[in-house]
Amino acid sequence: MIVKKIKNLYFLGLMLILLCIALVNFIVDPYWVYRAVSIEGFNKHKPTVHNFLYINKAHAVYNIKPTSLILGTSRAGVGLDPEHSGWQSAITYNLALPGATMKEVLMYFKHYQAVTPINKIVLSLDFSSFNSYRQPKEGYSEERLMNSEIFGKSLAKISDLFTTLLSGATLNQSLYVMRKNIFVDYKTKERFMENGQAEWTHNIREIRDFGGHRKAMRSVEDNYMKNVWFPMPKRKFALKSEGTESHLDHYKEILKIAHENNMQVDVMIAPMHARLQEAIDVVGLWDEFELWKRELIRINEELASVYSEKYFSIWDFSGYNKYNNENVPGLDDADTLMKWWWESTHFRPELGSKILEKILITKGKDKSVEIDFGRLIHSKNIDEVLEKIRIEQYDYRKSHNDFYNRLITVVPLV
Repeated sequence: MIVKKIKNLYFLGLMLILLCIALVNFIVDPYWVYRAVSIEGFNKHKPTVHNFLYINKAHAVYNIKPTSLILGTSRAGVGLDPEHSGWQSAITYNLALPGATMKEVLMYFKHYQAVTPINKIVLSLDFSSFNSYRQPKEGYSEERLMNSEIFGKSLAKISDLFTTLLSGATLNQSLYVMRKNIFVDYKTKERFMENGQAEWTHNIREIRDFGGHRKAMRSVEDNYMKNVWFPMPKRKFALKSEGTESHLDHYKEILKIAHENNMQVDVMIAPMHARLQEAIDVVGLWDEFELWKRELIRINEELASVYSEKYFSIWDFSGYNKYNNENVPGLDDADTLMKWWWESTHFRPELGSKILEKILITKGKDKSVEIDFGRLIHSKNIDEVLEKIRIEQYDYRKSHNDFYNRLITVVPLV
């Protein structure tokens, strides 16, 4: 009898502890999942969210119910504003996922479409997202998505209950959030806003702490050449390879869903600083880069033919122009800030505003918007566009030969 009472008390005590943990995690909500309580000085700011975006952005749809989406990687996540005037009255959410493959972009897009009807998307594409040797990042799980084959629609939303409420790791995050809200410093500010866009002003401090734009750019370029374009374990790049999924097929599936649901779609090849485009050439991927653009066009136009509809616009913001060629401060200059770029891969929202103005408002018809920044590409002009970009590249390289030669010294052994 005594043993039974002890067991009952132990079980009751355990339940109370779990209930307290769940209550603290629910109220503090470190991953911004439940959004039930927001109190200044307690839990209003969520400096932990950026480390748990797969959870945060999977659940955001239940609270926001957007009608338009921004899809892509961190380039779109940092640079494209879901509150830009070009969206007009649409409720827009920035669903971009840092470092995402096209499979992740597709699955989250399907998840949102299953929860709420989506009328319009801007699909921002990165060359690296299409490498068939790249796998989804750690933390990605389809179980929390509405289109999950494991849980299905009825259980998708509750699949994260243990992770978000009963986990000791989440309790640690909750305590961190409370501490940062009480003892406020620059690290208190969340890196992602409620509309899904990255909060970019912290980049100013980080660029200066890093030693300036040029040092940050060197770090990014070296990482792309050694890791991003040639990920472990194969250290290879291919748009298609035997035994792996083709991310071109995932791109095709997004366009297919859009056709079947009468969505407005603008596809954009995200801009890169000229330095990163030079790195593409140095590692021997320029031909593959051009082939990728051709494949985007081919898939887009073939699908349009199947559905007897007009093909979607594809805007190419790569190339060498006054924005992508912006001069970089010196190696020892940690103070000067660039106008359009943080480093070689992430453009500032100021440039993102010009992109959205061209795509959503003027649609390229306004002659005041530069014709070489954001070219509409299709099967009839792609040869001409690619040739123009090669000429631009040649002109850029003539005046930046020292930089090109430095890149050659860091080419990975692949």
